[in-house]
Amino acid sequence: MVFFPETADIPDGSTVTSASLFLYINSKADTFGGLKLQIVTANPGTEDILTTDDFDQFGTTVLGEIAVADIVEGAYNEIAIDPSAINKTGTTILGLRFDKDVSNDSTYASEKLALLSIGTSEHS
Repeated sequence: MVFFPETADIPDGSTVTSASLFLYINSKADTFGGLKLQIVTANPGTEDILTTDDFDQFGTTVLGEIAVADIVEGAYNEIAIDPSAINKTGTTILGLRFDKDVSNDSTYASEKLALLSIGTSEHS
């Protein structure tokens, strides 16, 4: 999943001292155990349609994370982001990956299951 928050309206000369991404999680499953959802750098081809080629454009630099065990279903969950990741002159691009994927853990591709159902901003 990729997020494209427009952050160019942050005034020149401002210092971003904190940043967070709030995700509404409908439901979760983690049969792998101990997974973390991580926010990483990303640079997909377009904002409109993701393709399989875009997967290779997800980075491994972790900007923030939350343990899946700590995620509350049916609620917004806050993930603090490294403030230096915020692009004050354009769009900040944030990708989501599980930590086992970021670290290229070969056991992650086994028969284990990790699933998050993420809602949109219409949830309240």
